Amino acid sequence: MNDSKPQKTTAADAQSAPARIVGIGASAGGLEAIKELFDTTPSDTGISWVIVQHLSPDYKSVMGDLLTASTTMAIHEATAGIAPQPDNIYLIPSSKDLRLDRDGKFTLENQDRGHSRPNLPINIFFESLAQLKGKDAIGVVLSGTGSDGTRGARAIREYNGIVLVQSPESAKFDGMPKSIIENDLADFIDTPKRLTANILNYIRHPLTQQKLIGFIGEDKGTYAPLAAIFAILKNRFSVDFSLYKGATIGRRIERRITKCQKDSLEDYAHYISSAPEEAEALLQELLIGVTSFYRDVSVFNQIQMTHLPQYLDSHSLEGEFRCWVAGCSTGEEAYSLAIILTELLEQRQSMARVKIFATDLNARAIARASAGIYPKSIANDLPADLISKYFKSTKDHFVVNRSIREKVVFAKHDVINDPPFTRIDLVSCRNMLIYFDTRAQHKVLTSFSFALNDQGLLLLGDSESLGEAQDLYEVVDKPNKLFKSVGKAQGISLHMKYAKSTNRFDTENAAQFKPSLRDTTSAQLREELRVYESLLDNLPQIGGVSFGLLLNNRNEVLRVIGTSSSFLKPLSGTIDNSLRKLLNEPLHLPVSSALMKAFAQSKVVKMRRVNVNLNGEDKSININVLPLSTHPRLFNHALITLSEEISSSELPEHILIDAEVEVRHRIEELENELQITRENLQSTIEDLETSNEELQATNEELLASNEELQSTNEELQSVNEELFTINNEHQDRVYQMTRLSTDYSSVLAAARISTVMLDSDLRIRSFSSEAVRVFNLIDKDEGHHINRISHHLGEIDVEGLAQKVQKTGERLSQQVAIPRLGDYRLTFGPVDHQEIGERTGVAILIQGPLD
Repeated sequence: MNDSKPQKTTAADAQSAPARIVGIGASAGGLEAIKELFDTTPSDTGISWVIVQHLSPDYKSVMGDLLTASTTMAIHEATAGIAPQPDNIYLIPSSKDLRLDRDGKFTLENQDRGHSRPNLPINIFFESLAQLKGKDAIGVVLSGTGSDGTRGARAIREYNGIVLVQSPESAKFDGMPKSIIENDLADFIDTPKRLTANILNYIRHPLTQQKLIGFIGEDKGTYAPLAAIFAILKNRFSVDFSLYKGATIGRRIERRITKCQKDSLEDYAHYISSAPEEAEALLQELLIGVTSFYRDVSVFNQIQMTHLPQYLDSHSLEGEFRCWVAGCSTGEEAYSLAIILTELLEQRQSMARVKIFATDLNARAIARASAGIYPKSIANDLPADLISKYFKSTKDHFVVNRSIREKVVFAKHDVINDPPFTRIDLVSCRNMLIYFDTRAQHKVLTSFSFALNDQGLLLLGDSESLGEAQDLYEVVDKPNKLFKSVGKAQGISLHMKYAKSTNRFDTENAAQFKPSLRDTTSAQLREELRVYESLLDNLPQIGGVSFGLLLNNRNEVLRVIGTSSSFLKPLSGTIDNSLRKLLNEPLHLPVSSALMKAFAQSKVVKMRRVNVNLNGEDKSININVLPLSTHPRLFNHALITLSEEISSSELPEHILIDAEVEVRHRIEELENELQITRENLQSTIEDLETSNEELQATNEELLASNEELQSTNEELQSVNEELFTINNEHQDRVYQMTRLSTDYSSVLAAARISTVMLDSDLRIRSFSSEAVRVFNLIDKDEGHHINRISHHLGEIDVEGLAQKVQKTGERLSQQVAIPRLGDYRLTFGPVDHQEIGERTGVAILIQGPLD
């Protein structure tokens, strides 16, 4: 190991510690990947490199010796109390867990190998690296089996650092890289030879050197490009990030700008408008979830041991305990609560059901949560008895048991804009509110209060507070951020109080980055103008309008003309602009019939003296429907006018409809539609039956494939056992060779014989310690030619004698007197290397001093 420069850490060293530390995690197959990485890594990057491997406790690592051919950087074994320095490589010691403390110095702990849980040194180091360096932390995951590094990579991403992964196809063992990729934690995926270039491009980008976006909203110059970016995300994914905290959003967008190697926020806004895949990548960046089983163990222990039992004892559950986990990410917290509640109800022998609604905006995270498949590393987060009781173990994963998965319903849900759930006993929203601005926080907390039952519990994260919603809750456990609802928000009409939020960014400024935005707005204005022009042109056909409804071709009410409480339903709550929802029930059939007739014939339809009961009174209503054209020969809007009948008049120029006849026609039309629907339903049922048969066949094929996979797995286990046997054989052979070498050395020493071994080119291959009395040899002479070595043999031509022996294959021997040493016998003999494919070498035996 290249450790010729002993390190002494001083105060000056600590102050000059590097801004960047790269943690490299590797396991099986990682040696080759690490060498490839450092083959292309300059020695003057100013970065500290820390290599964390899975090492056997019984063998000393030779990584340092093997890496000297790939780099000129100094290589050290990590030592407790030493701060990593720039352009140095540090190796984790065997049987140790390596961390960085708050001062940036290494700490070492003995690994606990006395339990069944796996040792995960990569996770341990990555987590400490993330906490120390934050956005400057860099993690690299190379070849290896299992999932070590996944939890640590999530921590690095949580602190806005970056994670690089070896591409699975280039890795000898792709378990660790695949685990990172499947959890959407990889910023860069590449071969080891190219990973360093990605690191250097990232850290040398101007946005990485200094923050140019900063706190969004303070710099007016960022309004236009940010408005464009938010508009793209909202139009495509229906998520409004304008309500998120500027600093948080700024950091996430900065990461994407740096990764895409764009020069500015403006360039990135132009880029994302023309690159749909980048919009998806940015969404995933902004929605990065951070969670784990029993996250903050003390909090979960407290609610399990104290607060939930008290709630269960004091409340009638009516057969069901309902819980809402908002911002559930990949589902660990939801399943944790399901396990806790199941345990508590079992202790009470309660028959109550557990129903947990787990929601998130990230559809990918929801899909993974629903599958309930997690890496083996969760064994470090959960007690062993819960793992065995509620999880099924596979080769590389733990799978949540079906009994627990059935208790949790995962769904995509926007906690800011979507309606809340109801009759909830416990809302868990941990470390999600910290990403929202004050308005959004208050809105969400009020929504939670509306969802909770009286005295229902609210669990927040350790960095969150109630803010302006304190009057809606009472404190239950302040240190653990547990509150209970006082029921004040349950009478609030959420849909009226929380209408669509106004974007704090001026979307008009986004036009230069998204040309279609201005075009779309202008098109809408032109469309509305044509509607009103058509209305004015055709209004004389039906005379004056005391009350009317302007509709589009989807029967949505665009405008109400005049006022009338007789014709419309009382309005409350969310306003639905569909015609059927607004009209009084008795008017549905005649108005729908007239509307269909008007669109079908493209003429004004008038219905006279339609007898209906409105608000308990029998009335005679006149209905006029005027189809409107905004394009030639295209009637896509309509004006409906309603009025009470006062006097009759002839209307020869218009279509006069008998209401009773029209009702009969309408009934016939509906019966025909019903028959068609029944036929379509029958066809659908037949298709489903066919699909079900195909699925059954597929299921049988999958079962067969599963059996083949099990057989393959058994074969692999057998191969693994064979490899283990071969490894033991090799170790035994090494032991035998070591014993033979010791015996050989002992025999030569007893016979006063020393040796100098030459290869086929007459270069020093090895020599015994006593040979230095005759030949002036030092350790560094190995590999040097024999003619470069001085000796005490006088005029004897050592090279010539060796060449003669090599040529003839005969043994030569002679006695020689060496001044001040005595008489020695010098013997040259051939060394046959044909079995290993090499030419003949020469052995020089020096016996003496002779008595």
